[in-house]
Amino acid sequence: MTRSDVTGLVRGLTLPATLSLVVGTVIGTGVFIKTAIMAQDTGSAAMVMFAWVAAGVLSMCGALTYAELGAMLPHAGG
Repeated sequence: MTRSDVTGLVRGLTLPATLSLVVGTVIGTGVFIKTAIMAQDTGSAAMVMFAWVAAGVLSMCGALTYAELGAMLPHAGG
């Protein structure tokens, strides 16, 4: 296949792959670093879990917003 045969990007990310990417990023960047500080500040394991669930919901809303914008503007690189 030559370079002139390629007309667009391959849309190969599936829903499970995308969810795994988001969940892995959240877990990898925050859980092991911030949990102890959050537990000290809140004083309750339940509040820490609630904060993580709330942050996960907000992250998912942001990801879906970017996906919607990308779908609305496919010629801009979405």
